[in-house]
Amino acid sequence: MIVGDCWLWKGYAVDGKHPRMSVNGRLESVRRLVSEAFDGPIPKGVIVVGCCGDERCVRCIKRTTFSRMRTGVKKPATTALKIARIKQSKSSVTIEDIKFIRSSELNGRELDALFGKSIGWAAAIRRGKIWKDAASPFAGLGAR
Repeated sequence: MIVGDCWLWKGYAVDGKHPRMSVNGRLESVRRLVSEAFDGPIPKGVIVVGCCGDERCVRCIKRTTFSRMRTGVKKPATTALKIARIKQSKSSVTIEDIKFIRSSELNGRELDALFGKSIGWAAAIRRGKIWKDAASPFAGLGAR
């Protein structure tokens, strides 16, 4: 799927971050395959990274290991925040519910049952795995 300058991979990705596809029974990096298809073999000491910092982007640029460490490719915080807000707006749970979960004295299983969610859902919210508060880099510090 093309979004702006990004070529977002919709297929399998290891940990949801590293696009892979099966070639002759082996999982291969989609970025490497795309790069080799357009530019030929990749020289030793060169790595292939996404152009924009999105983990699923397969529009590639080549870099030496040194230049990658020096410059780093990071996902823009505004994009992550926009995605989080869209997911949250489609959820059946409100921000008030999330605040209640984070401040409640009830244990996780009781909260899961109260909201009719799967076991571990409330614990994931408390740990910040889901429903992250992206308003501030210090959000969540000392919340409980």
